Amino acid sequence: DLPPEIATETARLVLTEGEPRNAIVACWMQLEAETAWAGFPRLDHETSAEYVERVIAMASVDPGPITRLAALYREARFSEHPIDEHHRVAAIEALEQVEQSLIARIGLSR
Repeated sequence: DLPPEIATETARLVLTEGEPRNAIVACWMQLEAETAWAGFPRLDHETSAEYVERVIAMASVDPGPITRLAALYREARFSEHPIDEHHRVAAIEALEQVEQSLIARIGLSR
């Protein structure tokens, strides 16, 4: 199981700052860093989707929200079309759902 040290507060903060594309990428990178710090590093051969699937499977939480956030990250990082406030709002909603899922599963608190 994921330990409760994996917090989403910093990820939420970076998601609200700056240009939406950069904020979404920064949010994802923060979540990866916190997850790695908690003892679940991304393996060299893993894509972001594979990493998410592995960690979510270990945590036994709802995969939907983190999968949506991962998709937004990939879109922000690799697409050339505009990423706007609509994308940021979708990322914030997904992150909040991830947090609620962690709260329900492992007792994470803000």
